[in-house]
Amino acid sequence: AVFIFLIELIIFGMAIGCVERLLFIYLQNELGASAALCGQCVAMNVIIELPIFWYYREIIGFFGRDSCLAIAQLCYFTRTWGYAMLTPSTVHNVLYLELLHGVTFALLWTSSVEYARQLSPEGWGATVQTIFRVAYYSFGVGVGAVVGGYFMQKYGAKWMYRHAAMCIFAVFCIRVVCLVTKKIFSCCMGCFFVDIPLRDLSVSYNHVINGFLSISMKDSRHPEEPGEQDNEPLASGVDQSRLLATAGHTVPPFESDYVTRTSESER
Repeated sequence: AVFIFLIELIIFGMAIGCVERLLFIYLQNELGASAALCGQCVAMNVIIELPIFWYYREIIGFFGRDSCLAIAQLCYFTRTWGYAMLTPSTVHNVLYLELLHGVTFALLWTSSVEYARQLSPEGWGATVQTIFRVAYYSFGVGVGAVVGGYFMQKYGAKWMYRHAAMCIFAVFCIRVVCLVTKKIFSCCMGCFFVDIPLRDLSVSYNHVINGFLSISMKDSRHPEEPGEQDNEPLASGVDQSRLLATAGHTVPPFESDYVTRTSESER
């Protein structure tokens, strides 16, 4: 699970590198944006990031870590696909798209830090966060900037942003499928086992043990009289425990005292 999360973090970092390192080049060279507009884009990023970082515990507690990562991926897809649709006359709409950057980066990083906190043993939290940061920034963003710059020069910025959006959307779909499958599995397990009381399970277990022991004891002996097999009493709880231990099975301590002799109707 950690390895898969690192791969996902690297892919997300590469996609973010295409935006953080190449967006202003695209806006100024191809869409004729001003330097003031580029500065306003940074301001729009911070406006949304601050409250998410401040209330990240409440947000993650409400949505869950996996759902927050899925929301971040969906916001990235919407944002980068919108970049590809900009024209020189609509370049100012990039400010609205930049609002999604705060959601994308803040949810991604807070979820990663929370995952590192849950994963790491005591005293290793900073080390695990450093590994995540290296995977995201040093490898993901760095490689993404180089690869994105190559495709941007060869095919154009719009082509590059569309394909970056499609890659993250594919990761988003995989994550959603995994989340839905996990929910369905949890619901099915709950429906099958949540209504079975522990006492009923213990009684059923004892009946199975008694039946198994009675058959084993009858097969291992040669009765002197024809009707003696049907009238043999069952072994005590202690004898049953010893017999199971000899056979390679273990009776839980809290159940061994309750494995008692059963009547014919109970069998």
